[in-house]
Amino acid sequence: RLMSHATPLGILCDEETSKHSTGEIVYKALAPIKVKGKANPINIFKPMLKESSEPIGLTIDRKIHFPWYDNPIDGSNVSSKDNIQMSKAKVLQLCSVARWEGIAKVLEMIGGGFNKVIHQQEQTIPTTAPRQKAPSGSPFAEGGIVVIEGQTGLGRLELAEHIVTHCSTQFQMMPVFGTMGPRPG
Repeated sequence: RLMSHATPLGILCDEETSKHSTGEIVYKALAPIKVKGKANPINIFKPMLKESSEPIGLTIDRKIHFPWYDNPIDGSNVSSKDNIQMSKAKVLQLCSVARWEGIAKVLEMIGGGFNKVIHQQEQTIPTTAPRQKAPSGSPFAEGGIVVIEGQTGLGRLELAEHIVTHCSTQFQMMPVFGTMGPRPG
C-alpha cells in the first residue's frame, strides 16, 4: 500500500520502521498519506543515506575520527546529541572492568593498565617521540593483525576504540581499523 505512493525506484516507510533503523540511515518526513484499509492518514518517511561529517581515521587536526561517531552501529544511541562523548563514556565504562576478559587480553597486548585519561576527551595525536614502547611480541611492536570478533553487545567497538587510541597516543602509531555491520544470514 505504501509503495504504491513511491516514485519509480523510490522507497517509502512508515514511522515504526524509521524508529528501528541504525544511524546509517536518516529519514525525511513527508506529508501524511491516506492508504487503503486505514481510517486516518499515516506518517511516511523517505530513507536517505547519512552523510559522514568528517573523514574516518586521522583528521587534519591530528584527532581520531571513528566510523561509529557518525553512524552508530548498535542503534542504541541513534538519538544521542553527542555520539563522540557517548562512545567515550561506553569505553570508560566497559574498559574499566578489570575482570572483563576482553580488556585483560588487550592490556596484555599493549603492556599496561587501562588509562582513563586518554578517553576523557578527544586526544590530539602527538608528533614528539613515543611515550612508551609496545611490549615485545605484541602485534604493535613487530606488526601483526588483531581481529576482534564476537556477538553484538560484547564491547568490540569499545575495545577497538581503546586499542587505536592507546596505540596512537602512547606508541605513536596508527593501527588500521575498520568495522563491518550486520550481515545477512
